[in-house]
Amino acid sequence: MGLGATIRAPNRQSMGDSQDVERVLAAVFPGIRLKRATYLRRQNIWEAIGNHLPGALERLLSRPGVAGHSGDFEGDGFSALFSFPVGEVRQVEVELYGRMANARSKFEELSRLKGWVIKYG
Repeated sequence: MGLGATIRAPNRQSMGDSQDVERVLAAVFPGIRLKRATYLRRQNIWEAIGNHLPGALERLLSRPGVAGHSGDFEGDGFSALFSFPVGEVRQVEVELYGRMANARSKFEELSRLKGWVIKYG
């Protein structure tokens, strides 16, 4: 089972556009594979409840996926899956697998480089 993390700029400011974020991730995570795709965002509690109720409520609460970037990195004893929207980026969602100590050192490097805040869990 993976560990979730969120990367944000201090004070929840913009991290730049998606191309800027791609460049920074590629610098810190050499070999990262990034692609543009449509991914499903996390549901809020009401949407999750609606998925278990009859179809009418489910259709009312369902929303389309979000056009965004996804990426995966494997190396240094861990892997990470990244997702963030196209255009202005306010946060990057990450799922981590493997050795967390190795992953944390890479994310500390990211924090030193850009000042971004990483929240685990």
